[in-house]
Amino acid sequence: MSQKIEIVPITIERHAQVFYDWRRNVEISRHMDSEGPQSFDEHLRWLKSIAQDVTHKRFAVEQGGKPVGTTALVNVNEKHSRADYIPEPRLLKENDRVSPRNVCGAAKYYTERELDFLCGHNKPGMRAVSARIFRVYGCGSRDVVSRWVRSAIANETIELYNEENRFDYIYAGDVAEGLLQLTLSPSAQGVVNLGSGNARQVSELAAGVGAHFPEWFEKIKREGGREAYERSCAAKCGYGRSAIAYARAV
Repeated sequence: MSQKIEIVPITIERHAQVFYDWRRNVEISRHMDSEGPQSFDEHLRWLKSIAQDVTHKRFAVEQGGKPVGTTALVNVNEKHSRADYIPEPRLLKENDRVSPRNVCGAAKYYTERELDFLCGHNKPGMRAVSARIFRVYGCGSRDVVSRWVRSAIANETIELYNEENRFDYIYAGDVAEGLLQLTLSPSAQGVVNLGSGNARQVSELAAGVGAHFPEWFEKIKREGGREAYERSCAAKCGYGRSAIAYARAV
């Protein structure tokens, strides 16, 4: 007789340890879009931040009363009885269909096409590499990681929304190395994704900073979901591997 499968709300007491073990298990985490937590305390902060977000509901999938998986809903609106199923982050490859959403993105894509034309028609033998750089962070910059660190040091309160959004963050030093390697690699050509290959939830970033500034973390104002769910990540393998690994390979 098959065992009953149920979807139940996550509780710290029942599910925190088993979820932590899953996220730290190499055979499981290698199929995930984000890296596991560095400590159990960081994992607990992540679960508690989700519990405080009224627009996000995470569930445990249990078979015969034993947890076997997890699923979630985002953009929960109880007033209008609607929510979105949380999809996996989009693993972006260089040959994926491009659809710029603003003038800046359109300008970058136009430049890529112009370079392709020059290399293929006007300047045979010319080599051009276009790096599509994902979300950069580094000391003194205006990225979200640096802003939060500065806010935490000053113990300033921040507003946090769309916590389930997932993006590929890459350190500025790795970007510099990736660009250098692409420049020095004779066989590097065309568009190359420059990312880490790992997507992090916004809530994970906040929990990571909060591990060093617990008082700041407790003061965060959680605004729920304001905008449509977003996610993106540089593909890890094949031609879509992270640019640093690709540059070294070629």
